[in-house]
Amino acid sequence: MTYIKKLKPHEFNIWHGKKPLLGQLDIELTERCNNNCIHCCINLPEDDANARNREMSTDFVKDVIKQAADLGCLNVRFTGGEPLLRQDLAELYEFTRRLGMQVILFTNARLITPELAALLAKIPPGRVVEVTVYGMSPESYDRAVGRKGAFAEFRRGVALLEQHQIPFIVKAALLPFLKDDLAEFETWAQTIPRMDKSPGYSMNFDLRSRRDDPAKNARIAKLRATPEETVGMMSRNQCPAKSWMEHGTLDTPVEYLCSVAHAQARHLGLITDNVVGAGGGWEALLPLLPASVAMALVLIGSEVFQSIGKCVRTAQAEQVQDHVHELIHEQAMQLDLSFYDDPGYYDKLHRVRTDALSRPAALIENAGYPHKPGHFYFQVLTGATHLRRLERGNSGI
Repeated sequence: MTYIKKLKPHEFNIWHGKKPLLGQLDIELTERCNNNCIHCCINLPEDDANARNREMSTDFVKDVIKQAADLGCLNVRFTGGEPLLRQDLAELYEFTRRLGMQVILFTNARLITPELAALLAKIPPGRVVEVTVYGMSPESYDRAVGRKGAFAEFRRGVALLEQHQIPFIVKAALLPFLKDDLAEFETWAQTIPRMDKSPGYSMNFDLRSRRDDPAKNARIAKLRATPEETVGMMSRNQCPAKSWMEHGTLDTPVEYLCSVAHAQARHLGLITDNVVGAGGGWEALLPLLPASVAMALVLIGSEVFQSIGKCVRTAQAEQVQDHVHELIHEQAMQLDLSFYDDPGYYDKLHRVRTDALSRPAALIENAGYPHKPGHFYFQVLTGATHLRRLERGNSGI
């Protein structure tokens, strides 16, 4: 019988039903970025002195992270802008990890250096690094980010992650002129070890909330995917829906809202299949109603049985723990009884009391000679501490 069960990180719950006051802390370390993406709603130039002066200081960020840790937070996400533009990024990263918190790093990978990669390998982030990809060729990538030579720097950064075996995943911006790169991107994504699902995409781009560049807002609006394209991507891949609000990520599906989006698309004739086509109406769904109800009952039953199984496993684990504790206690009692039942114990106890007057002098003498016969040491036996004399030959109590 084994008392150890190996769990994956997402299966391990240290809170025992209680949740921390703060589940995850997201920190936008900077608005500056070394890219000038044509679709970005937030970026400022990397050399913008005013933006740099407005950024939170190192001590301020550390204090926020420490307060988050005090609230039970175990995950910190560093984003931007490009967070690697911060000169103190390595310091903040190491500070966060030494508090026992996992780090989620959003980056374009262009600024990953051998030193940073070595740090991430020495002190793993605990979560995958998330790299955004803007094209699979120098032409498309550099056009999307507005920087010549950016593609080569991106590939160099990814190569450093691979070389140091740092887990990472990729996601992409679905710009109109990048659609030709889509198949190549997804084929490459499948070769990345930690990509256990299809990559996420941003396509319904936000306008600049600062309202500081009407011309760029007009360009962003033209780059947005159409509603039909959005629904098409959802149906072929996954539904991001409100994943940011419910999961804190950009690409984790929210099943309920996915179903709603699909139902709306079918109702509007945007998705055509054997059940509902353009103008098909809801009458076509009626024959499937009994099967749908049966499937729902099966799913509910499965959840109930899983919950019961979890309770049973918890109860079994507690019983095993109690049994182990009883065995340890019983063994400790036996060791104690065997020690005190020793026929020579009372003779030794009498001699100890007789020699009590000379004991301080003996202790002082033995303190300078740790290996001399007759010195004292503590022996811990399953929780009971006994003061024993080291016996050498005929010497001893």
